[in-house]
Parts: sequence; structure tokens; C-alpha cells
Amino acid sequence: VWNALLAPFILKEKLTRHRLVGSILVMTGSIGSACFGSQEDPLYTIEYIEATLFSWRVLIYFSCFLVWYSFNQFFLMRWPIGSLIKGLSYGWTAGSLAGNMWCTKLAIELVQTSIVQRDAEPWKTWIPYCALLGAAFFAIVNAFFLTRGLQHYEAFFMITTVEGSMILSASLSGAIVLRDVYDLPGWRIGLYSLSVMVVILGMVVVFKGEASSKSSLLSGSASISLEPKKGE
Repeated sequence: VWNALLAPFILKEKLTRHRLVGSILVMTGSIGSACFGSQEDPLYTIEYIEATLFSWRVLIYFSCFLVWYSFNQFFLMRWPIGSLIKGLSYGWTAGSLAGNMWCTKLAIELVQTSIVQRDAEPWKTWIPYCALLGAAFFAIVNAFFLTRGLQHYEAFFMITTVEGSMILSASLSGAIVLRDVYDLPGWRIGLYSLSVMVVILGMVVVFKGEASSKSSLLSGSASISLEPKKGE
């Protein structure tokens, strides 16, 4: 929403109906997922983290995410410069990476647990350091793809795509990796799922509207004015 309010003045971008509606839907779904998602966290000890992460459930999630990342990197991003698919792929990839916040959450929770329990034992294992490295990786690589995307499309389109993908990715990774929804009552899981679907609907609205527009790289109104390299 801030992007929708400020972009016409700062970046001189046009606020179309589909961009406004899509932004509002993504914001509404984001608020709903925060309200109806898990509000209470367990005590994140090393034992709890090991029991949570070391499972087939998490391995399958990582495998599917790797396939999704590779599909974008080696297929969708190979489309010509200025194509809708290429811009969408940049947004989807950046948002998917940014949404994997479980590494950051694990690192923060371990710091909190260490302080509360006055125990430095967790930092004598490899888990906190891998969590920190993972958090740094997702943040840096996501920024790289976001920057690439802004070379091709206006901020209205890219930010909505990235934010929507990030909420979807955060919801899936939280539910699958950290089991955030396991203890929620059925009605909250239903409303949480509905909120995520509203986010997806917002992205679809933006996609359909942008499908008839040409890339801001081709129209000369890209949000970041950089000379793209051949094949990017």
C-alpha cells in the first residue's frame, strides 16, 4: 500500500486500477495471515529444533523448493528481456527466498532461549551458525533478484509480486518446516488459509493487468535505470 501511495510521486509510475486492487488484496491477506496465524511459540531448545527439522517432511520441502528455484533460474528467466514471464520469475524467486524466514526465526529464538535460560550450550553446536548463514543467504540472494526485476518492471508490479510470493512462501515454510499451524484450532487454520488465498488472488489481479502492458525496460520507465547485460 505504501508502494501504491508513494510510487506515483517518487517514481512517477501510474497507479492503475489493477495495481491498486492487487496491492489492497495482498495487504489484506498479509494482515489476515498475521492475525490468524500462530501467536505463541514453543521454547526453541536444540533438542526441539533437531526434532522439528530432522524429518522427511522438511527434506521433501527443501527438495521441492530446490526444484522451484531451478525451474525459475534455468527456464523462466531464460525468456527474452522485457517479457512478462521473465519479470514474474524475478519477483517469484525474490519473494520465495525472502519468505524463507525460518532460518532467521531459529537464530533469534536461540538467542532468546540462551538469554532466558542463561545457557550458552546451544552455541556450541552447528545449528545456530547454519541458521545465521541461511538467513544471510536468503536475504542477499533475494535482494539480487529483486534488483534484477526492477530493471525490467516498475515497482508497482515487482513489489506486489515479491510481497505476495513472500507471504505465500513464509506461510508454507512456517507451516511445513516449523509446524506453526499444528496447534491451531480448525477455524483459525481455515481463516489463515483464506488469507493466503487472498494474497494469491491479489497477485493474479496484478498479473492479468500487467499482461497487457509492456515491460518498463522497453517503455523506458524502469524503476532502476541500469544497462542490462546480454541475456539477462
